[in-house]
Amino acid sequence: VNNTGTNYLSRNPIVYHANRIKGEISSNYFINKMHSVSAGIQYSQDNLENGFRGVITDTNTFIIENIRVKNLNTLLKPREYTIQNNAGIYLLYILNSEFLRKTNITVGARYDNNSVYGSTFNPRLGLINQPHEKIKFKFLYGSAFRAPTNFELTEALPSRIANPDLNPELIQTYEANIIYTPIKSLSVQTNLFQSDLKDLIVLALNVDAGKNQNQNLGSANVKGIETMVNFIPSEKFSAFLNFTYQEGTQSDGTTEIPVPNIAKIKGNIGFSLYIADLLNISLITNWVGDRSVVSTNPLEKVNEYCISHLVICTNNFFSARIDALI
Repeated sequence: VNNTGTNYLSRNPIVYHANRIKGEISSNYFINKMHSVSAGIQYSQDNLENGFRGVITDTNTFIIENIRVKNLNTLLKPREYTIQNNAGIYLLYILNSEFLRKTNITVGARYDNNSVYGSTFNPRLGLINQPHEKIKFKFLYGSAFRAPTNFELTEALPSRIANPDLNPELIQTYEANIIYTPIKSLSVQTNLFQSDLKDLIVLALNVDAGKNQNQNLGSANVKGIETMVNFIPSEKFSAFLNFTYQEGTQSDGTTEIPVPNIAKIKGNIGFSLYIADLLNISLITNWVGDRSVVSTNPLEKVNEYCISHLVICTNNFFSARIDALI
């Protein structure tokens, strides 16, 4: 057996284990038809392994059925972990009033304190007004966060330095919406939206002696407009049309580029038709404009495409025992 070749099989176990203990108490109090309050407390404890389990490599090479095998008896190192405690409290107040005919106001907030990455405060606000039975306005604001994973915090590689001081990624969203219903069977809706993201975790290059490190240097902004039309003149026919224009940019702290995998323009149109007691016909066409991809993708961009789906479904025949779907 020639055991000096370069081809071989290698046993490389990948092990990761984590668990969570969580408890929550929440309550809803309806003061009257105008006022209601919701509140709650959450607590969780996470036992998180610090990256994939370390291994002690078996340097021996075995020949099994004329195949060279390495790392056959690789051993796992003791588990290294972090205990992460998180306490959160939230409060939501809803007011239903007859101000400007009909107005609904929602005010809420959530506070979290984490033993690893500190505290975050995230408010939200919603205002819905219907000055006329055919017109409705919505104004929404919210914020949220994404906690850094234990991999992002603790994983250290030959070319990467761990960063236990990472902060959560933050997002603020804004939305303005108008719905117009000129007749009962027709509604037209336009939505303006914007999302601002900051403290995004990106890989900073050459931080120390040529090594890289995860840092909160990134930011992003996505904004656009969406229009939707729904037409339902009867139970036997309905149609819809959606159109979206959006654009997004992101930065790693030094360079600003378009957000990948977001098409600036996209839309869809479709209808459903019910024919007596015979069948249902549904046709939907989706169109997505071209979009950029991540810099590591050799395609550079994905071209626009259009795809249609036609579905024909019969009703049940022969005592409801047979139907057909095309």
